[in-house]
Amino acid sequence: MTSCKDGKHSKTSLHYVGDAIDLRSKHIPAMSTKRLIIKELIEALGDEFDIMLEDIGEPREHIHIEFQPKGVPNG
Repeated sequence: MTSCKDGKHSKTSLHYVGDAIDLRSKHIPAMSTKRLIIKELIEALGDEFDIMLEDIGEPREHIHIEFQPKGVPNG
């Protein structure tokens, strides 16, 4: 895990309220493996979580997971 409530994020980031985490992914060499991990996270966590791969190919690459119940606005 690379970030929870710490780090630098956008003003409306759910990190600051404890509803988002980032997981390091740059050390996983195959994109197919990263896609599989994201697919399994989506299946495990359900539709109240948004899960995405961010900063692909960059040193900051990570899997971002946020608790975002549908119908509830951000921030």
